[in-house]
Amino acid sequence: MRRSIRKRLVLWLSLLLGSIWLVSAIGGYWLAVKFASDAFDRELVNSADSVAARIRIKNEKLVIDLPPAAQAILRHDNTDRFYYQVLSSKGERLSGDECLPKPLQNLSSERPSFRTTRIGKDEVRIAELNTTAEGMKEEVIIQVAETLQSRKQLSQSILVTIILPQLLMAILGASAVWFGISVGLQPLKQLQLAISARSSGDLSTIDDTISPEETYPLVKAINGLLDILREDAKTK
Repeated sequence: MRRSIRKRLVLWLSLLLGSIWLVSAIGGYWLAVKFASDAFDRELVNSADSVAARIRIKNEKLVIDLPPAAQAILRHDNTDRFYYQVLSSKGERLSGDECLPKPLQNLSSERPSFRTTRIGKDEVRIAELNTTAEGMKEEVIIQVAETLQSRKQLSQSILVTIILPQLLMAILGASAVWFGISVGLQPLKQLQLAISARSSGDLSTIDDTISPEETYPLVKAINGLLDILREDAKTK
């Protein structure tokens, strides 16, 4: 079978466009999910700060003033489950949920630490920080955690939002490639028609003004051959 320039051009350009589309889609999805995850993490830190704001010193003892109403505000999300825990610097639990894992070692007092782990069958995101309440000499460790349902739902929404427009652009791009190649190869079609219309005895040179730059050397070589044939015919 003869090779088709049109098909080869469409194939290679489609592969290049497809590669660009794939890299763009993956990169866009990764960045969007990262920004969304950072936003969720900041909300976790805000929750930890809210817990820290409820720590009091009463009779020289730490008291976590988190009445049911305050806890209901922290656990307001209907999609995810929320957990919190306040520990002394020695690891003694002062308040909160016992199901949370032990805190990381050497937690920074300047910025929170994040990790993803499991509580039972649920995957959770945990934020941990060291803090010192007003009037306290001893640091306490605050852990807040939430399940990942909202994050996963948002990731799926982002995936659909990014992939569908990108796929549409890929289809439009492939159509544009096909149309562009068809228009670009039109001069070859005109050259073919000009040669096909000649009679078998017509040895005159081909009008090279209709030839595109890429086929000009070929037309020039054909005209050279026709000149030789025409001169040979005259000598006979």
